[in-house]
Amino acid sequence: MVFSHQKKNKKKRSVSESKAPTPTL
Repeated sequence: MVFSHQKKNKKKRSVSESKAPTPTL
């Protein structure tokens, strides 16, 4: 359950990162 939630959060974060001008990597 926690893993699933984390995966969802990561996906949401990915979208935010894509929107951001600077990449996290």
